[in-house]
Amino acid sequence: MADVKEINKDPSPMYFAKPSEDDMFLWHFTIRGPPKTDFDGGVYHGKIILPPDYPFKPPNIVFLTPNGRFQVGTKICLSISAYHPEHWQPAWGVRLILEALISFFPTPGEGAIGALDWKPEERKRLAQESKEWCCGECGRISDLLLPIPEGGIDVSKSTFQDEIKQLHMHSSTVTPDKPEKKTPEKPAAAPALADEIELQAKSSSDAGTSAAASAAASPLSPSPKLRTATATATAAAPPSPLPPPTPTPTPNPLSAQVCIPCTPSPTPKSKPPPPPPPPVLEFWDFYDVLSQTITILFILLFALMFKWGAAFGSDLVLFRAGEPVSA
Repeated sequence: MADVKEINKDPSPMYFAKPSEDDMFLWHFTIRGPPKTDFDGGVYHGKIILPPDYPFKPPNIVFLTPNGRFQVGTKICLSISAYHPEHWQPAWGVRLILEALISFFPTPGEGAIGALDWKPEERKRLAQESKEWCCGECGRISDLLLPIPEGGIDVSKSTFQDEIKQLHMHSSTVTPDKPEKKTPEKPAAAPALADEIELQAKSSSDAGTSAAASAAASPLSPSPKLRTATATATAAAPPSPLPPPTPTPTPNPLSAQVCIPCTPSPTPKSKPPPPPPPPVLEFWDFYDVLSQTITILFILLFALMFKWGAAFGSDLVLFRAGEPVSA
């Protein structure tokens, strides 16, 4: 495959991958954690499952080493995985997948399938423990990678920087949306109840005004100061609320129905099967019957002749030359 030649032609100390001996569509890969992150120093192993129509469709990616960013044994959702074939391009290969995986490690999971957002302490601890992780088929994964050069590794200097930026843009557009919080709306008052309250307030104010006028006209009315205080208190008093209306029970239409016991419908009697048609005799059947009948008749005839010959044999007379001769 072209991917094998490309990886072997220009190996990188950041990753290693090879197809399985039994299945060319199953690849085992090992990558280093990106430097200057929580995954710095970690070595992570996983599988790339290529579809039968690769490279026209993207693969599935499964991690096997605990890392705190991706779940173990789960097909993860990335813009470069089989969950989003709309972003895949047939010109991409396994090398681009490995470099994109390294770049996705420091990004937030944001609830994607197979994503984790563990604390930095847990990720650093798993990064140190990952160096001793072993694969049943590949062995100790840290021995599969090339040593890091003395000057370190500059991840930014990659031939796939443009493609990786494009993948990160797609990844930001496919993150799951968070549900918006809705404030509960207050129920509006019933129009009829509001009209009754307004009518009650108007009647109370009218009653207070008429009482004040009658008190002013009466000869025994109190002093002007007392009348003014009474009118002010009456106008400021809030109207008394009406009691809530008593709900009228609605009749249940089902309660008026009479329960009629169900009687099982009579089971129709099954009709007897029609009689079988009479057998049709063909020519050969008729010939067999006739031959058997003739055979039986001949047997009976010979039996009768034999019986008669035994009974009258002594009375037979042979005639020879005109003279009777006894047998």
